[in-house]
Amino acid sequence: MEKVKLTINGKTYETEQGKTVLEVARKNNISIPTLCYDKRLDPYGGCRICLVEVEGARQLVTSCITMVGEGMVVNTESEKVIRTRKGVLEYILSDHPLDCMTCEATGCCELQDLAYTMDIKGIDYRSGEKIGGVIPDRNELIYRETGKCIRCGRCVRICGEVQQDYAIEFGGRGFKMWVATPFGESLLDGTCVLCGQCVSTCPTAALFEKKAMGKGRSFQVKKVRSTCGYCSIGCQIDIHTNHNGIIKITSEVGAVPNNGNLCMKGRFAYDFINHPDRLDTPMIRVNGNLEKASWEDAYDYISKKLKDIKSKYGNDSISFISSGRCTNEENYLMQKFARAVVGTNNIDQSETECHAPTLTGLRNSLGFGTTTNSIEEISKSDVIFVIGANITEAHPIIGLEVKKAVRNGSTLIVADTRRIWLSKIAKTYLNLQPGTDAYLINALMNVIIKEKLYDEKFIEGKTEGFKELEKAVAKDEPKEAEGLCGIPEETIKDAARIFANAKRATILYGNGITQHSFGIDNVNSLVNLALLTGNIGKEGAGINPLLGQNNGQGAFSMGAVPGFYSDYQPVSDRAVRKKFEEIYKVSLPKNKGLQIREMFNNAYKGKVKAMYVMGADVLMSEPDTTRVKKALENLELLIVQDIFMSNTAQYADVILPAACFAEKDGTFTNIERRVQRVRKTVS
Repeated sequence: MEKVKLTINGKTYETEQGKTVLEVARKNNISIPTLCYDKRLDPYGGCRICLVEVEGARQLVTSCITMVGEGMVVNTESEKVIRTRKGVLEYILSDHPLDCMTCEATGCCELQDLAYTMDIKGIDYRSGEKIGGVIPDRNELIYRETGKCIRCGRCVRICGEVQQDYAIEFGGRGFKMWVATPFGESLLDGTCVLCGQCVSTCPTAALFEKKAMGKGRSFQVKKVRSTCGYCSIGCQIDIHTNHNGIIKITSEVGAVPNNGNLCMKGRFAYDFINHPDRLDTPMIRVNGNLEKASWEDAYDYISKKLKDIKSKYGNDSISFISSGRCTNEENYLMQKFARAVVGTNNIDQSETECHAPTLTGLRNSLGFGTTTNSIEEISKSDVIFVIGANITEAHPIIGLEVKKAVRNGSTLIVADTRRIWLSKIAKTYLNLQPGTDAYLINALMNVIIKEKLYDEKFIEGKTEGFKELEKAVAKDEPKEAEGLCGIPEETIKDAARIFANAKRATILYGNGITQHSFGIDNVNSLVNLALLTGNIGKEGAGINPLLGQNNGQGAFSMGAVPGFYSDYQPVSDRAVRKKFEEIYKVSLPKNKGLQIREMFNNAYKGKVKAMYVMGADVLMSEPDTTRVKKALENLELLIVQDIFMSNTAQYADVILPAACFAEKDGTFTNIERRVQRVRKTVS
């Protein structure tokens, strides 16, 4: 990138061409006020607060949209600049309600902060026409008050540019301009997904969290940085608390990996934390009924029963199910308890049913069972292939990266049995029949090989088995795939050419690929597609599984699986086992343990006698509910550790209440393998 030099307030700086004056100033800790600026949005130049003086310019310029140039001389503090900014702010304030003493945004209002900084004591302009008030809306999350809107456009732009929902737009003109919904309807009746992005960018209280209103002023609130407990993206959140209760959840622009963006669940779905139905005391089944017990009694009961079962039936009659919802530390302790205390490798976790094919397929092919790219790299891809994943619903923040990429010129291919949201902006939509994913992927490779669109240099230098692959997919003609998948032959060919001709192509896949009896085959085919086109090992290109649970990746890494200790060290390796025996100071079991499905099959047959389930409602998540229910009933001991009385907990002999993500310290590992802190905020 070409460098340029410019002078700001008498000091010379060197920066890259293509930066704005505002960006360069802020990078060098030079303060320029703004109201319409948000790093997540395209520069707008609407509020005129960021005016600066540029030598040679006929008038003051807006720094947020003015690009730097070689030799540019900028003054951000001249008398003219200060006077003009103050005048602009007074004009904005001329029709703004002056109810700061009771306003919800007091202490965190950008308009109020600027008025203080610029020392505005009164307004020289004649008071503008006051309009509006609270806009009635039956949605329970977002409060709207027209009178406090300063028309900066940030809410409208984030809804359009980032979310691409276009749920709100400006209505009216001049003093009578307001942020409107189509036909004045409720946010619930339009395209709004109640993500709260508009609230996150609003500089005043024109948009505000309804659940936070009246719960405390900003100076009364404690703010703690933590990690979201929903999906596997690992969004960084700030939890605001007062009187041991959560008031609201926000995120800071610039926070990695979500850059201040949150979905509806991450921002608003925290009521469960203080829900009255939360489990708060251990319970033991006595004469068929669950009765409250002390922790000491629960521990004694569990210890005695496990010892009896182990003595009578052997170590492997006991199984443990860990959780992709729990912290790394909890998962590590669970697998250690299973192996070092009970003496069994019968340890698995809740994410296995969804993504065991990912762990196996990617590990066998690439050496590691996780994503090859960071979330940030998605927007740098030329072509994005989404298959078996409803990203905007299951992983909304990754959905924003895909939307951003398409908006910036990337080509999107979507393969799904449903017409998901992303299919609306895809260049090619492959509406395949359920269960035909492998046929489609193989047909794509068939076209790429026949038309010699593959990366020959990459294949020769970095892979093996090309001839075998060529032979394997030779029969998978697009014409055959058309009959199986229901996708026109030419559409398949076009998709193959688009993917193969990309300089950087990314594959994103979800449970639609892995939750099959042939899920490993699906994953292997996707890996082959990426390798065939040389899209492994470079920025913005790769294969990326989208795990469902917030710490499924961490649970795998901590060894909460039957075949591996922590850090994917194989149980079958004698040297590895010896190392862990020296650390734990006990002998460890040699045999590979049972996976979840095998645990329930063995419990159904009466071979597994005890089960400890942590943070998983297996009666709801496992296939063949009738068989799982019978397996649970066959157990002599079922221990369930959870935050609510789940369906599985109703069959438990012992229930242990658990702490949710906001009630404990620890770490989660997101799909990038980024280990992030989880901090206790309430008790």
